[in-house]
Amino acid sequence: LLVGLVWVLALSQLSMCLVGWCALLSVVSFVSYQQDKQAALQQRWRVPEKRLHSLDIWGGWPGGLLARQIWRHKTSKTTFVVVFWITVLVNVLATVWLWHKFAQYLPLAF
Repeated sequence: LLVGLVWVLALSQLSMCLVGWCALLSVVSFVSYQQDKQAALQQRWRVPEKRLHSLDIWGGWPGGLLARQIWRHKTSKTTFVVVFWITVLVNVLATVWLWHKFAQYLPLAF
């Protein structure tokens, strides 16, 4: 939770566009993890892991991180956890690179 909050605060210093994008995808990711957990408990069709990782890598990882902690979902499957943290790292690095490359074209937070 702390990691996600720090990331959102960092983004808010960069651009409101990035904050909005991250917030939107975080909500979608959060809901997707919740639906997957409920489907697992009810032995129904599951949300594909590829979809969860896609949401995380495109910026929804704070919501995914929060959902994983709240519902204790996808926290013990080692391969999922490793790929999750790789998606976080890729997203953070890509965001920093894009900001550095295109900062002059993005609206500032203030």
